Amino acid sequence: MTELDTLLLFSGITVLYLLLFGRIRVVGWHAVVLYGIQLLGIWKLADLAYGGEVVSSSLSLNLLDAELTWRFDALSWFFAVITVGAAFLSSWFAAGDWLRKFREEGGNTTLFHVALAMNVFSMLVLLASGDFITLFIGWELVSWASFLLMIAAGGVALQAGLRYITYAMGGAMAILAGLGLVYNLAGSLSYQALIDVVPSLGTAQVISLVLLFGIGFGIKMAVLPFHLWQARAYALTPGPGAAFLGAISSRMGLYAIVVVLVQL
Repeated sequence: MTELDTLLLFSGITVLYLLLFGRIRVVGWHAVVLYGIQLLGIWKLADLAYGGEVVSSSLSLNLLDAELTWRFDALSWFFAVITVGAAFLSSWFAAGDWLRKFREEGGNTTLFHVALAMNVFSMLVLLASGDFITLFIGWELVSWASFLLMIAAGGVALQAGLRYITYAMGGAMAILAGLGLVYNLAGSLSYQALIDVVPSLGTAQVISLVLLFGIGFGIKMAVLPFHLWQARAYALTPGPGAAFLGAISSRMGLYAIVVVLVQL
């Protein structure tokens, strides 16, 4: 088991722990400790920031004759630091009076903590993606985890969350179309296959890929004209969750754009 495996496993365990114990009064401080441990796990990978070798997961799966892989490089490490760091600070803020008031107002503390932990886990899976298939899997996990966090307050927040997920599903269709085009052009959904075929692509093919991936990833970044879901969704998300999404969610779109467009 590699250090990346340990990090992803512990992040998944964090989700499970908060699901089981999300109603206890001191769960907020437990969450702070759990995210702190994840930060320590990321710190153990700090060599990546200084040109260290890519850290690969020992887990690999085969899907439709394609090998699914996960790995961390310097870019993944940087985004992981700000992701888990933001979760650590958000949960620290939430652990005090805010959580008590949220509970007194009828808020679902278990859903809030689980949704935040699921966002962190799904974002780490996205950042660890080693090919286009695992990138898409991580992307969809992030979309649905964000939806859960947005609706944690209940009531009218559900409507805003549904508007967001409608936009997100539209973006997913654009990304899926882009993946289909990549497979048609390169015969594979590995990053290297796209790198190898890019020099032989025509202008129209490159523009098509840029538009499909740009639209798909741009929706999560709420770039014009795909921004109409953002203001109300964030306004109705519980405060620490809104701070986390505002700081990190759009950065996942930026990460995906960098990873994909660098190949082009």
